[in-house]
Amino acid sequence: KKVDKFDLPIIEKYIKQAFENRQIKEKVSFKKEEFEIDCNHSQNYASLKLKTEDKKGIISTIMDVFDKYNISVEDVKISSHKNIARDLFIIPKESSFCEKKEKILEDLCK
Repeated sequence: KKVDKFDLPIIEKYIKQAFENRQIKEKVSFKKEEFEIDCNHSQNYASLKLKTEDKKGIISTIMDVFDKYNISVEDVKISSHKNIARDLFIIPKESSFCEKKEKILEDLCK
């Protein structure tokens, strides 16, 4: 269906608002021992594994920190069982994750 030109400014306004209000509602803090980092997961990828108590905001908190350090993610596997979250992030080595891992962990474990 085509959009009427009259509606374009209204649609644009809603789209901008959706992205401007992108805030983490529940920021999560982690412990360093909950993470396992493998910089040699494969030839082209590193991995970050997380095992922690399941709660709201885990993925959004991690992705917010990754975004801060310009870390791209190739794949994420998310699972939870009996209130335990087990998440695996596959990260391209070209994003320099391993060089930034200490700063990233510091931000995640505040």
